[in-house]
Amino acid sequence: RADLPPSEIEPTDYLPVSERDPLDMLEEVDGAIAGVQNLHLRALLEAFFQDKAFRRRFAHAAGAKSLHHSFVSGLLEHTVSVVRLLWTLHESHPQLDRDLLTTGALLHDIGKTEELTTGTTIEYTDTGRLLGHTVLTDRMVRERLGGLPDFPESLADLLMHMLLSHHGQKEYGAPIVPMTAEACALHYADNLDAHVQYFSQVVAQSAGAGNRWSDYQRLFDRYIYLGDAGEPPPLAEAGEAGNAS
Repeated sequence: RADLPPSEIEPTDYLPVSERDPLDMLEEVDGAIAGVQNLHLRALLEAFFQDKAFRRRFAHAAGAKSLHHSFVSGLLEHTVSVVRLLWTLHESHPQLDRDLLTTGALLHDIGKTEELTTGTTIEYTDTGRLLGHTVLTDRMVRERLGGLPDFPESLADLLMHMLLSHHGQKEYGAPIVPMTAEACALHYADNLDAHVQYFSQVVAQSAGAGNRWSDYQRLFDRYIYLGDAGEPPPLAEAGEAGNAS
């Protein structure tokens, strides 16, 4: 109900939710952190994910207001997917720093926990609209780094570069473009997961509508092919059951 105070609103009563169990996904996050060999990067990750308040916000946050992963726990689902993609890429490119890849993947969108709010709808906070999640991520990570005085400055620069450049191009909100292999990898893994999920979301939302093509998608400047997924479910023919033998 719209007249409920915010503290009594359960977003899952009003909003779509991830098909994956958030507890299972959090276990994946914890496993990824445990696998980070660089003690400085692991300490930074633990500073976030052992914080119960942050962990709760991260587990329930949406990945976006209306685009990819725009549902409860969408941020968590997207993050886990980006980690998996980067680990797969690392198998073909072992020269990449796996710990940096993991840390960048886990932290690249944490600003969305402050950019968006979930209640009866997904909305931007005032801070989120004013600053955007990339700036908020930068601020949040730098704040945690302040509590880790032994964290190497050069390592912090490499990580912050990944986070700041993960949108890839300045016209897409990146204050700087990727200039390391790890930053390049994070950008493309992030983009790949976001785009594939969006395409899949369009197909799912259009299922059974009787169309083989989606409505025009302004975000991608194209239609998306639905194929048989867009066809209405076939009606059972009279006597079909009797002829089954």
